[in-house]
Amino acid sequence: MYLPDLSLIRSSPSLPNGVQRLAVGWLEQGQPHSTGEPSTKVLARLTLFKEVNLYFGFHVCDFCGNAAGNGEIHVWGRDPCLFVAPVMIHHYMSEHRYQPPEVFLRAVLEGPSPESKSYEQFNYWYAEGGWEDVDFGLEASPPNYEFPIADTADLYGS
Repeated sequence: MYLPDLSLIRSSPSLPNGVQRLAVGWLEQGQPHSTGEPSTKVLARLTLFKEVNLYFGFHVCDFCGNAAGNGEIHVWGRDPCLFVAPVMIHHYMSEHRYQPPEVFLRAVLEGPSPESKSYEQFNYWYAEGGWEDVDFGLEASPPNYEFPIADTADLYGS
């Protein structure tokens, strides 16, 4: 299923406080996408994200037919926004030189690690709609997470 990078994914129920879900990496043969050398740091960090929203069946890579995936990964970015990418994004980057937008690459490196309490809190806040205090003691605003600034050299391959 093709979605242009950074296109808004409408969802129900609505997300709290203007949080946007943005598509990244939903590629399809014959549709435009950027290419470039992938960053080893970004690829390594992507392997930490676990698939969510599993579907019935698998999607086979339109470009080579040698890989299949199921579901999405969620990457938290600034403001906050939630980047939604197919599980296949690692394959697209490593095997087909797909180059996601810089804002996504930054979110992969600068956002909360999927193994962290902050990531868990963001997901819980998101799942609860962010309207009220929840079990983690969160307010109606997203968790307080200080996004570090990644070196631009780490975003792209050599």
